[in-house]
Amino acid sequence: MDKPWLLDSGASHTITSDLANLTTHSEYDDTDEVTLGDGSGLEISHTGSLSLKFSKKFFCFPDTLCSISLQNFNLSSSSHKTQ
Repeated sequence: MDKPWLLDSGASHTITSDLANLTTHSEYDDTDEVTLGDGSGLEISHTGSLSLKFSKKFFCFPDTLCSISLQNFNLSSSSHKTQ
C-alpha cells in the first residue's frame, strides 16, 4: 500500500521514506537529521527531486529528503513548483 502524503505548511522540507519516489537522487553523506515535533530525529539517507501529480497538475519538489525511518506517511512542505 502506498503511504499517504501529508501537506504541512510549517514543514521545512519534503520527506519520503521510499527512495523509489525520487526521480533523481544521491546519497546523503552529512550528519544532519530531520527533527520531529517530539524532538526525536530521523536519519537522512538520500536527497533528490520528487514530482507528484494531483488533479492533472504536476508538482515538483526539489531537495526532497529520504529517510527510511519515516513510517506511515510521506510529508510535503507547501513550497513547491507547479508544471
